[in-house]
Amino acid sequence: MDILNDKFSKYKVFFAEKGITSTSANHVSNKGKELLKSEQAILDNINFVNTSLCLLLNSNGVADSRPITKGMSADSFESIHKTIAKIANLNAMSAWIHEAIKAKTEILEYVQSLSIDKWAKDQNIELPNAPGKEFPITESDVIGTWDVAKRNKYYVYESYCSLVGKFIHPKGAFYEAKAQMNNALQNPSKVEGSGRDAIIYSYEPSMLVSDVNAEYDWLSTELRHKEAEFNKMKQEIIDTITEDKLAKAQKFDDAYAKYVDTMESIRNKFDMWKTKTVKEISALKIYLPQGPKQTYDEINK
Repeated sequence: MDILNDKFSKYKVFFAEKGITSTSANHVSNKGKELLKSEQAILDNINFVNTSLCLLLNSNGVADSRPITKGMSADSFESIHKTIAKIANLNAMSAWIHEAIKAKTEILEYVQSLSIDKWAKDQNIELPNAPGKEFPITESDVIGTWDVAKRNKYYVYESYCSLVGKFIHPKGAFYEAKAQMNNALQNPSKVEGSGRDAIIYSYEPSMLVSDVNAEYDWLSTELRHKEAEFNKMKQEIIDTITEDKLAKAQKFDDAYAKYVDTMESIRNKFDMWKTKTVKEISALKIYLPQGPKQTYDEINK
């Protein structure tokens, strides 16, 4: 198993193909704990003194002695080393099994919680970066691609249309002056006051009406022409921006689809690896070296 040869190589000592299952190890370890209690009781209750209770006289006038506790005999004392060795072996076996199960649990939890990013890094697999959306170009960007003549033409049209549009449209200076001239034709004079205080205002066009109207018509026609040319250039900008948006949107869609496909393929490999590795870890058998194995066999019998 790769993970035991790499990150958790320190735990290889606990596992072998012909070892015992975790279930069997736990079962025998629990039985060992029960045996340990009885053996430990021998050490905990060691006593080298015989204690007796003696009544001074019984009914027959004879002293009566009764044993209360009995100390360890010489024969029993000789077996104390065996008891110590047995406890040590039981503890050693339990410790080995405990560490092996703990190692197995640690490896299993690591694999189950492993992220795809960490796994890919360990496997030297480069995960693709999610594509980002490009910003669309602006009106300024489009104009920036034009040559000097075209750019200047655009600014001239823009300035002319703004200036003349305000000049000849309602509330504009030319429009209002033309309206005053027409009003002067209709109302050539005006009287204010009466008697000697009367004031007479006279109005007459300063120019030929036909010349003013001709100039107005020419400016209107020229404005329409310039607006048409300016609108063409504006539409060119709009079309260029739209084409750029569509191209970048398509580019993003293609890149994202490729990203999703690549990630899905890698994720499938990751899921397969995790499932396989978890199964292998769960099936790991615990190896018992000679001492713990001998104790295990004795308990198992």
